[in-house]
Amino acid sequence: KSGSPTPNKINARRKKQEKGKRRPGAQDTNTTAYLTEQTDLQQHVDSMRDKYQSLCDEHQKMISEGKKAQQAYIRREVQYKSQIARMEELLNK
Repeated sequence: KSGSPTPNKINARRKKQEKGKRRPGAQDTNTTAYLTEQTDLQQHVDSMRDKYQSLCDEHQKMISEGKKAQQAYIRREVQYKSQIARMEELLNK
């Protein structure tokens, strides 16, 4: 029994022999699948980039509108303080 190969060695030898018998088209299928995955991934990246850009544009618009609202608030605040000061001045006379 020491000279006969074990079942594990027989299976390993069969796998090694079968590995060389694989169809050459199998690699083409793997390459096609890989390229399809890459194309899908690129489309997803492009989609996310477009989404990000639209959010950036929206964010810039919100910041601009916020600054305008803040300036309007400050103008009203200054106007009200001025009116209050004039009214207090008239009351003190």
